[in-house]
Amino acid sequence: MNNKFKVFSFLATTFLLTACSGIPKTPDGFTQNTVEADQINFVVWEKDSIKPKQTLRFYIESNGTPNPKKPIALSLATEDEFNNIIVLTRPCQYIDNPICKNQNIWETERYHPEILKEMQELTSFFIKKYQAKNIEFVAYEDAAPIAFNIAQRLGGTKKIVTVAGVLDIESYAKQNKLPKFKNAHGVQNNHHFMSTIPQIHYIGSKDEVVTRSMTEKAISKFNKPQNVTVKIVHGFDHDDWDSIKLSY
Repeated sequence: MNNKFKVFSFLATTFLLTACSGIPKTPDGFTQNTVEADQINFVVWEKDSIKPKQTLRFYIESNGTPNPKKPIALSLATEDEFNNIIVLTRPCQYIDNPICKNQNIWETERYHPEILKEMQELTSFFIKKYQAKNIEFVAYEDAAPIAFNIAQRLGGTKKIVTVAGVLDIESYAKQNKLPKFKNAHGVQNNHHFMSTIPQIHYIGSKDEVVTRSMTEKAISKFNKPQNVTVKIVHGFDHDDWDSIKLSY
């Protein structure tokens, strides 16, 4: 994929989206667009109040089959009063691409180097578009490794917030009896880099998918624990995050 993206408004791309079901309603104050790349098109939401040459905050959605059951990242972004917000979906969510006939893209190959590269270039496109000085990430569930990977590739990341975030892919797969993810080693395990970025991790006390012990075990490998804050939200399960207002 090259760095030349084409962006179309929702009205201009209705023909691309009508074949897909379950696309979330666009919240007030946001505009839904489609970003067209070489092999994968991405649905994104941009907040209407974005101002150039300031910090951009990217929300990244979790995986699905291929659509997530609940658009948690979009819901979290809606509750955020920050002006400069962009919500990124994952490959094959809410839109048809010929490459999506291969379901491994959102299953065992979700951390394939080419997918990581396309997510990075998607992020770079908006950084360039808005001439952003710094970036932040808010990642739900298995988008957490992607946020750290993009941060390492691009630099300039000032903060990463995860919500039920997967910090150890192998433990996550084992805990949930999932097939082994290919290329997982290429998206995490750089604990030195991961610990250099200020970060907040939100975990639900009742979450049995991404548990508190999994998160704390992963963080224990970081060599700069002073950069890490863990916030336990009592009574929350794995997908109870669609109406909470996070603090940053």
